[in-house]
Amino acid sequence: QIIDLVTTHLARPGYVACSQFFVREAKRALRIPEHRIHLIYNSYDDKKLDCESDARLKIRRELNIGENAPVFLNLGRIDPQKAQDDIIKAMAEVIRDIPDAQLLIAGTGLESRTNELKERIQQLCVQRCVRILGLRRDVGALLGASDVFVFPSVFEGFGIALAEAMAARLPPVVSTAGAFPELVKDGVNGFLVSPKSPTQLADRMITLGKDPALRAA
Repeated sequence: QIIDLVTTHLARPGYVACSQFFVREAKRALRIPEHRIHLIYNSYDDKKLDCESDARLKIRRELNIGENAPVFLNLGRIDPQKAQDDIIKAMAEVIRDIPDAQLLIAGTGLESRTNELKERIQQLCVQRCVRILGLRRDVGALLGASDVFVFPSVFEGFGIALAEAMAARLPPVVSTAGAFPELVKDGVNGFLVSPKSPTQLADRMITLGKDPALRAA
């Protein structure tokens, strides 16, 4: 950070921020004047969201998931920053209220981190309802097969996966970290929860999981 601070003031570059959160961070951490900061939100490739009309049925058959079972989806790198362990903890509470609920975690990361998550799944006895899918190219189909997007990161500059999920009309449950509150208005187009709060996360997941009308609103 010291090197960034020095080079920023020597070079006096323009700074492109992908969210208001990063605008604030550039002003605070790098002391960049606001007039040198340009806000350009990240975009996503909408072709990634393309899928066949029967993708929901096909994915659920592939994974042996009932047609009406609520499916929660997390897309992204397997990493402590993404807090997948909190979603797994939350699922242990969710299935008490929604026994047929399923959680799909799609993404890759360090093998050691993936193994930690698998161990946590075993410890919490949620093997029946939590799947770590690894790398998937069929993002659009996974979104189409799911009902709720869950993304409780502890830090996030923007969250392209969240933008993709919202474009696919999946209601999100996300943390208040980083730029998420710029995209999600609590109780309006999704739910916000405190970072590292599995119980609060579970409560919002249950609310959406039990109410198809609310998910479609």
